[in-house]
Parts: sequence; C-alpha cells; structure tokens
Amino acid sequence: GVPTGFLDTVNTGTISQSLRSQLRNFGVDTALVQFKDNLPDARCFIFLSENERTVMAVHPEKPALVPDVPLMEHLCSTDYFYTTLYNFQNFSDPEKIIMQLKSMV
Repeated sequence: GVPTGFLDTVNTGTISQSLRSQLRNFGVDTALVQFKDNLPDARCFIFLSENERTVMAVHPEKPALVPDVPLMEHLCSTDYFYTTLYNFQNFSDPEKIIMQLKSMV
C-alpha cells in the first residue's frame, strides 16, 4: 500500500524497457529512471544445484548519479529509502546526500 518508486540509470534497450514496463505493471513509479545509451544490460545468473541456489549479479559500471534539486526534494520527502551501500556509492557525493536525507528525519 505504500507508493513505491525505482531510481536507476539504464540503457534504452528492449530489456530495460521490458523491466520498466513490468515494474509499472506492479504499480512501481519509474519516472525517476535515467537513461544512458552506452550502458550494457544488467545481468543476473542463477545456478541451481539440488537444494541450493547461487545468485550472481553483474553490476555494470555506471556514471555517477548527480541528483538535481527536484530529485533531492523527492528523495527527502519519501518515508522510506531502500538501497545498499554498494549502490548508494553511485551517487556523486554519497556522504553529502546521506547527511541531507538524515536532516529530513
């Protein structure tokens, strides 16, 4: 029941467009997605063996995400912001952004 959005930088290829379409079908707002044509498609490999599953995600190098004023206002107005430390480092100045987000709590 909580409004949910997806923020990332992806290419404009068919796989990325399919991902965005599927997210929207599940009610996820994809308006914050940014595009760079030269990025490769994201890949995830799942290896199944008996009762085990091994998941390997290949993270393509992406340009630093430099949030503009509207994006920062949007992030600061959210009730929840879910990410990983690895992905959060993709912001141009992660320490500054963390401090801005914390100041809004």
